[in-house]
Amino acid sequence: MTYRYIVLRMQEAANLSSEITNSVLELWGVKGLADAMPEVVHLDSANGIAILRVKREGMHLVRAALAAYRKQLAIILKVTGSYKKALRLIESMGSKKPTF
Repeated sequence: MTYRYIVLRMQEAANLSSEITNSVLELWGVKGLADAMPEVVHLDSANGIAILRVKREGMHLVRAALAAYRKQLAIILKVTGSYKKALRLIESMGSKKPTF
């Protein structure tokens, strides 16, 4: 299985994992959730950044679910192919908070 790691700027840290799961489930159903298998693997609530691990085949499902959900959960900053690269990206950002 190949994974992609999504670096997210969270809007709110509470229940991020369950909210992402609900958004994928609501839009794509159980099959979409099984195809994507989203999982929060790193959570930095002080800076409002998280890393989400997603199966490569379900990447487009998660991106669409985050965009179409009834409230904005997070902003996708970057997608990487490795967890180590995602962590380095967070470290390079430091405490800088990008404005959108």
